[in-house]
Amino acid sequence: MALAGGKGGVGTTLLAANLAIHLARQGREVILLDLAPSGPSAHAHIGVPFPQRHLGELLPESTPPRDDKSRRRRRQSASALAKLCVASGIPNLTIIAGVPDDPSCPPRDDTFGARILGLAPELPCDIVIADLGSGHSRGVRMSCRAATSLLMVTTPEPQALRGLLRLHANALHGVMEEALSGIDTTELTALFTSLGLRGVLEAIHDRSRLHQRLLDALERRRYGLILNQVRTQAEVEAATRIGAVLSMVQAVVVDPVVSLEYDLSAVQATGEGKVLSQSYPNAAVVRGLERLITAFTISSKPSRKPRGGNRYAPVSTWHHYRILALDPRSSPREVQRHYQWIRAPFQAGGEAEAVATRTHLDTVLARVEAAYRTLLFLENRREYDQELVRAGIMERSSLRALAQDVHDEVSALSNHTDGGQRAGESTAPAAADPSTSPPAGKKSYAGTTANRAQKEVATPPDEDLPSPADRHYNGTTLGRLRRRRRMDLDRIAEITKIRVPQIESMETDDYSSLPVPVFLRGFLRAYAICLDLDPDKVVNDYMEGYDAWARMRL
Repeated sequence: MALAGGKGGVGTTLLAANLAIHLARQGREVILLDLAPSGPSAHAHIGVPFPQRHLGELLPESTPPRDDKSRRRRRQSASALAKLCVASGIPNLTIIAGVPDDPSCPPRDDTFGARILGLAPELPCDIVIADLGSGHSRGVRMSCRAATSLLMVTTPEPQALRGLLRLHANALHGVMEEALSGIDTTELTALFTSLGLRGVLEAIHDRSRLHQRLLDALERRRYGLILNQVRTQAEVEAATRIGAVLSMVQAVVVDPVVSLEYDLSAVQATGEGKVLSQSYPNAAVVRGLERLITAFTISSKPSRKPRGGNRYAPVSTWHHYRILALDPRSSPREVQRHYQWIRAPFQAGGEAEAVATRTHLDTVLARVEAAYRTLLFLENRREYDQELVRAGIMERSSLRALAQDVHDEVSALSNHTDGGQRAGESTAPAAADPSTSPPAGKKSYAGTTANRAQKEVATPPDEDLPSPADRHYNGTTLGRLRRRRRMDLDRIAEITKIRVPQIESMETDDYSSLPVPVFLRGFLRAYAICLDLDPDKVVNDYMEGYDAWARMRL
């Protein structure tokens, strides 16, 4: 796992060091490799003095040969790299210190980091965490090109996001040059600069051999995103903006994506030279690293379905739901929210200008606008959904606009039977019953208790649920279990201290209205305990759906 940032100060080295510590504590044999060109500092975050042995000892060596005939010489070079490992004082974790910032040390060329990364898979360990550093120096760019598993680190500031997109674009350009070696790529480089990698894929689509070579090179690489120092929910949306640009312009899906909340303890640990996960084990950043490891492990599992194919299809062939990263059953409010997220980076002055020309971005923006106008209004959306069904792109039951007709009929019948006002009935409000009135000063939630009670009564009876061992907990299942236990929303809110609108969003799987994952996990755990369910299983099952939605949105 290689970590790099497009701008200094985003916390790349801090995260790399603590990520290595976490993996080592899980029993993995980990080597922390310091390849930052601006001077070694990973050892300070581990809490050890600068080792006597370091990568500077390998500077006079020539580039290790890659042909099979020289495998012995290459093994000797990898062995020389392994001899630089120094104990960190943490079980299962060793460190290879970077080149010291010393005038007496021989200068290194820009490909030094890339050559070391080529030897890293042969090191005697389970996993190597490589800190590539931050910035746009040629050394960082070449290292990013050589990395096959790159975690991009950024903060939500626009300048940091732009820098990250430029660094990633340079890495993708290196992938293109390597895959298409042997041909003149001058024209394709111009296309890459103006249209991104997706434009290159479209240009060589008819040249099947070259097209397949580039697809194979992309499939061998994976990219993740760490959004660091997040303070607000609005800043979390920066990950959505980055994902939209990479998907529509660069034909890249970022997985995993993890947001780390701003934590003063991380700043204090950096300033004091302390080990973050040891000095502040309960810090939000430390818990976020645990989520990152879990997400990275899950996304590392081989998929039964081959990747590619539809991912690399031209944007002109995408349906509107894919353009706005929407679930086909999304509400109009979600349509509007996703539209605002997706269009932001493609507007004038947006982050996408770092990787494509304004002319191309205006074309993408026009498609976003067309998708929004179609899906926002129910009549237009219904007609569009019918076209998707006729074309065999989607099933009728998976589309909200078509299923809404049946829902409206059921709602109308329920209102007429239970909640509708009959002719001749008085419109005057009934006298309040002191026994059912809320206590003075109690906060009012979405809707009154009476209105919610009517909805609960109108809910159809539950079918038999699977046994707890076979049960998968999503919002629908949780809501059915709550009603089976005869617990209303206000009672749940009173016990768990979770606001009623948040509980309703959880039960309807309205992920866009839920808080960031670190808070959502706490809500789910409290909800599960209130219903006498296994909190770990509830959290794990529900977050599977949430994570799938988050990946789809990107």
